Amino acid sequence: MTIKIDLPTLVAGVLFAVSASTSLAEASEPAGRGTQWVRSHPFTVNALTEFPVDMKTYKDVGFTSVMAYVTQGNPGYAEGLIGKTGLDWHWFCGGANTDNDQWVLQAVKEMRAKYPGNIGLSLGDETGSKTYPKLSKLLEQVRKLAPDALVYHPVISIDGAACSPQSFSGTYDKYMDDVVNVLKPDVLMIDPYPFYRGGTAPNYLENLAITREWALKARIPYWIWAQSHGMSPDGPFQEPSESEMRFQAYSALAYGYTGISYWTYASAYKPYTNAMLDGNGVPTHMYKSAVGLVPELKILGEQLKFMTSTGVYYQPGGIYVDNQWVFPQPRGTTPWTPKITPRFKAINVSDGVHGFLIGFFKTDAGEDYFMLVNTNHAAGKDAAATAGAVSIQFNFEVTKLERLNRQTGKVETINLCEHRLNQYVLPGGTGELFKFSTGKPFLISDKTTPK
Repeated sequence: MTIKIDLPTLVAGVLFAVSASTSLAEASEPAGRGTQWVRSHPFTVNALTEFPVDMKTYKDVGFTSVMAYVTQGNPGYAEGLIGKTGLDWHWFCGGANTDNDQWVLQAVKEMRAKYPGNIGLSLGDETGSKTYPKLSKLLEQVRKLAPDALVYHPVISIDGAACSPQSFSGTYDKYMDDVVNVLKPDVLMIDPYPFYRGGTAPNYLENLAITREWALKARIPYWIWAQSHGMSPDGPFQEPSESEMRFQAYSALAYGYTGISYWTYASAYKPYTNAMLDGNGVPTHMYKSAVGLVPELKILGEQLKFMTSTGVYYQPGGIYVDNQWVFPQPRGTTPWTPKITPRFKAINVSDGVHGFLIGFFKTDAGEDYFMLVNTNHAAGKDAAATAGAVSIQFNFEVTKLERLNRQTGKVETINLCEHRLNQYVLPGGTGELFKFSTGKPFLISDKTTPK
C-alpha cells in the first residue's frame, strides 16, 4: 500500500464534519450485493501473501481465506499462494487498471478456472478518484465474469490523500463521494495504518468514522486493511505490539466493520522490516499476536456481520495531570452523553490511560446490542500490560446483560447488582459484545454460515 505520512494540519482543511451517530432509518441496509456476500460467507479475516511460503503456518492462525498477491510479473506465485492452501481466496491485483484491462479480464477467467474457491477480487490500489470513471467499468466487467465474487478496490486514507493530492480532485469529502457513487465497489475498504514511530495517528478513529458514514449512506459493507508491518528506520511505521493490533481490530469492529485484511503476512523487504513472518519465514511477535486475536475476531464477526452499526461514542479515561486530561477526546469521535440512550445513565473509565469506545448495533429484527472496547494500547506492550476498567450505570429496567464470550463463542448471562456493570476489566485494545436481555435469543442461533 502507499506509504503515508501524518499531516494533521493539511488534512484538517480537506475534511468534512462527520457525525459518529447514524439513525437506524438511514443506516438500515437492504440486501445489496455486498451485504448478501458478507452475510453468506464466513467473517473475512485474512492477510496478504506476496510470496509462496509455508501456508500451513498461515492456516494455523485461523484465517478464513487467503489474500493472494498475483500480478503480471509473478503469475507463477498463484500455485504456491492459492493452489496448495485449501482455503477460499481473494485475488489482490494491485496493478489492475484500464491500461491492462484485457490482461486482468483474461487472468480472472484463467485463475478462477484453475483454482476453485475464488470469492473476492480486489482490483487496483489507491489509484485516485481521477481513474474511477474508467476503473468502475473494469469492476463491472469483472462482476460479469465472477458473479459470485465480491469486487472491490482499496481506497486511500486521510493521510494517504494528503500525501498525493495530485491524484484527487477537491476535498476528501469529494473523494469519498466519488468512491461510492462513481467507482461503486461492492464493499468500501480503507487502509488507515495508524502506528507511526512517533505514536498512534491522531486521525485513526476519525478515518474509521468517515468511512463508516459513507458506507452506511451507500448501504454497502465496509472493511479495513490492518497494519501488521513496520518499516526501516527512515520509514514512518513501527511494528505494532499485541495491544496495538488488538486496538486496531476491535475499534474497527466497534464501528461496524465486517472484514479485516492484514498488510501483510510475509513482506520482509525494503522498506519493510518484518511482517507476520520475517525475511526467513519465521513467525514474529505480530504472528503470535494474530494467533491469539484472529479466533476472537471470527467469533464476534460472525454475529456482527448480521447487524447494523447505529452509533459509536467515546468515553475518555479519568486521568487528570497538571490541569489537563492526559488523553482527551480523540479527533473525529463523538463523546458519549446520557442523552444517547435511556438505558445508559453513566459511564466511568476508572483505569487505563485511554478511554473506551461504545459501539451500538441493531439487528434486522430490531434487537439492540453494544460493544465495549478498551482503547488503551502502547508500542511494545501486550494486552495484559494495558488493561483498563469501565463501570456503567444502567437504568432500572436493565437487570442483566448477555455477553458473547469472545474465546469460547458461548453466550453468558451477567446479573447486574443495582443495575450496574462495575469495574469491568478488558485487556488492552480488546472488545466485548453485549446484548440487553429481552427474552429473545442472542442473534442468529437458528442460522448457520455456509462455507
